[in-house]
Amino acid sequence: MTREHRPVAPPAGPFVGIDYGLRRIGLALAASDGRFPVPATTLDATGQAARDAAAVLEWATERAPRTYVVGLPINMDGSEGPQARVTRAFADALAAHSGADVRLWDERLSSFQADQWLAEAPAAPRTRGKRAARHDPRRDALAALAILRAFLAAHGLPPADDASPGD
Repeated sequence: MTREHRPVAPPAGPFVGIDYGLRRIGLALAASDGRFPVPATTLDATGQAARDAAAVLEWATERAPRTYVVGLPINMDGSEGPQARVTRAFADALAAHSGADVRLWDERLSSFQADQWLAEAPAAPRTRGKRAARHDPRRDALAALAILRAFLAAHGLPPADDASPGD
């Protein structure tokens, strides 16, 4: 089953960070030692937890992750809304079919961080505005990267440097 973030022994890698949404699933990847996390890809979501978990597992097969870190959408006041329930169902399906450790992690501000990285990137859509940035195909994978980096840092497994992903 899934475990929410709390003080436990450091998890084992390789690691996959997941930003789960009803339209898209952002994925990030880190090595066994937690170093060099990178945005990986974005998958189309179906909104059905079991089918979406199967799609992630198919993508992850050759990467052999031992820990999945699923971003849990928590409101700024600490409450959980409807998307948190959907995300929990996805994480439960992932745990049931993966045999790996699945952790839920507070994803507050992960999309904000992704937008910051996009704004700093040389190929960022600077003149098209905030709405265009929301539809940038890199945004979901970068949000997954923000989730994964926060998780790794909290477990004493910081990335090799603190540079933005575009550096």
